[in-house]
Amino acid sequence: MKLLFITLTSALLLSCTEDLLLSQSLLDTKVEPSMAIYIGNEIIKSQKTISKIETEVYAHDSKLLIHNGIGYCAYYSNHTSTNEGAGGQSVRLSVFDINNPVATKKIYDVFEESHVYSTVKLDKNTPCYTPVLFKTADGKIRILSKIYVNRVQRYYYRDFNPETATFTDPQVCKIGNSNSKEVGDFDLSYVKGQIKSAFNDNYKLSTDFMFATSEPVITNEGTYIGLTLGKFTEDWKTDEGTTVIMRTKDAGKSFEFIGTPNPTGVVSKYNKQAVEGAFLFNNNEVLMLGRNSTAGILLTKSIDGANTFTTPYSLNDSCSFKTIGSKMNFIKIRDGFLSAWNTTENFGKFNVRTVLEIRYGKNSNICGNEAKIIIKNEFGCHYPSIYKYEDSYYITYTTDSRRLNKNSTGEIVFAKLPF
Repeated sequence: MKLLFITLTSALLLSCTEDLLLSQSLLDTKVEPSMAIYIGNEIIKSQKTISKIETEVYAHDSKLLIHNGIGYCAYYSNHTSTNEGAGGQSVRLSVFDINNPVATKKIYDVFEESHVYSTVKLDKNTPCYTPVLFKTADGKIRILSKIYVNRVQRYYYRDFNPETATFTDPQVCKIGNSNSKEVGDFDLSYVKGQIKSAFNDNYKLSTDFMFATSEPVITNEGTYIGLTLGKFTEDWKTDEGTTVIMRTKDAGKSFEFIGTPNPTGVVSKYNKQAVEGAFLFNNNEVLMLGRNSTAGILLTKSIDGANTFTTPYSLNDSCSFKTIGSKMNFIKIRDGFLSAWNTTENFGKFNVRTVLEIRYGKNSNICGNEAKIIIKNEFGCHYPSIYKYEDSYYITYTTDSRRLNKNSTGEIVFAKLPF
């Protein structure tokens, strides 16, 4: 009798899951945790590795863009070290047919440390970091990356021509202030100056590094990105930082500073940090989720177009979420909100970031929005990038089926989401 019950239950679960996947009603259906896990397992079965697994020992922080049925995934990788930020870390672009990723993928080096280009020479033994992808008006794919030139952190871009599979020479990105015509190179010192100008002397955070970690958000006013700015140490309890909102009207060649949350007012039991922000525009509001290495996930809002924000507060406290620090996704779908983040469940043997929850609901405060998909990948499942293409949604994320290091960052995988 017990065996019969298990068999019938499994058959029912499979049938319900197939109905959800085929009808695309997943967002509107009540999904129990067991069903959410089952759907996540199906995604794991379907996912394909799109990074250069043959030689890489490190691959992380993917960004996905799809155009004309071709996927473009930028990420940073290393052939010699399994540590993030080590010498030898380069930015790569994986190009593939989304219907047949493995057989069609081609991988290109975009920015390589120590490399000498005709327009710039990159420093030796310094990492290339946090790429961002844009599509230009003439159909090119623009890849931005943080590089080091004369020990200065600075963002450059290159354009990829899909027809000829060639790249333009690196060009420095520019940044300015929407209130003035002054424009400078997109480097750390100039960004810090923009923040000081916005907050006067009321911004007291250490800012030693910058990373463009968010997904681009397209509006009628331009395309917005979030730039993580702060201090990051091995003693993560002392970390500080925020997410700077910037806007571009020329697909990433130049940016203007818009605003940023000021996390100096975060409850004192947490550190002063709201970084790797994911944000969306919701009618007259801008909503931003940010991670905090001691508070899990934070939420902050703006009602003036992302110029000023409320003091970030912890969703771990207000919603009883059990989250950990990792890059999030936050997307407006129809009249609801899709979010993705890691939970604290220590499912894997190597990395605590092995469980990724994808939630959907109508609540802009996020509380009560239920998990629709739970991806439990013991090899790692974190730093997702979700992209909408032709009314379907696709995902890339960091994992490591080879278990090359305890942080599970050996490869990037690609899959289609069931809605």
